[in-house]
Amino acid sequence: MHIRTGLFPVLALLLFFAMPSRAAAQQMRTCANPAGQLRLIGDGETCRGNEVLATWSITGPAGPQGPVGPFGPQGPAGPAGATGATGPAGPAGATGATGAAGPAGPVGPAGSTGATGATGPVGPAGAAGPAGSTGPQGAPGINGVSGLETVNASTNIPGGIEIIGTLACPGGKKVIGGGWKTDQDDFKVNVIGSAPSSDGSAWTGGMYNSGTATTQLTLYAICITAQ
Repeated sequence: MHIRTGLFPVLALLLFFAMPSRAAAQQMRTCANPAGQLRLIGDGETCRGNEVLATWSITGPAGPQGPVGPFGPQGPAGPAGATGATGPAGPAGATGATGAAGPAGPVGPAGSTGATGATGPVGPAGAAGPAGSTGPQGAPGINGVSGLETVNASTNIPGGIEIIGTLACPGGKKVIGGGWKTDQDDFKVNVIGSAPSSDGSAWTGGMYNSGTATTQLTLYAICITAQ
């Protein structure tokens, strides 16, 4: 699902006001339908039954750096402590004489190898024992997962812009993975965050375009029905 219709003009208007400073991010809430289209909603509105929520936080580039302030006066240097006297080195002791090596003892004779004993005959097979009783039934296994589904939402990101997105799983499902992708795998568009939400129902993260060209990015969420 690639969501293009209706979002970029709204983003462009917000970006125009966000460009002078990165101090305040512009927050947008949108709903993505199964055809990949977005529609803008207000803070108190919710998505329809066949839509998923996608939120976007847009921040412009930083303003120019202010001038450097004047240096303060240097404080007075403290007094230097007195250096203690170095004590005299003691004389080196004399090296003792090396003792003589003792003589090596004689090697004892090797003992003879004993003879190998004869192998005994194989005994007869014993009778089969009775069958054991049936063991108790094991505990029920844990419930598995089902309903694997991947949802996504796309938008354009101009140069010098940061976008924060959150994509919710539909129908109360839990997220097990997610991430970002650009349409041309542009190395100048960098991931600044990518992780599940605190309640495990959505994938969230941010992207920053350090280049000058506008590119399309897509946020993905992999969802399951967990028991």
